[in-house]
Amino acid sequence: MEILYSAIAIYVAIGIILNFYGPLSRKIWTTQIDVLAGNDMSKMKFFLFTAVVRIGVVLFYPIFIFSH
Repeated sequence: MEILYSAIAIYVAIGIILNFYGPLSRKIWTTQIDVLAGNDMSKMKFFLFTAVVRIGVVLFYPIFIFSH
């Protein structure tokens, strides 16, 4: 069971690192800029949008890395 928890911790750690460094972080910033430029949204909506995108990257980063 410890191996499973270690594997999950490593998976999440890689996702968190990719949120702030690397090609996925640039895509996140580009998406945020596009959303801010295109819509007039409140700060709360923008915060929730950013949180959902970042959580999605943490959980599904293999899809984003290998989708090129």
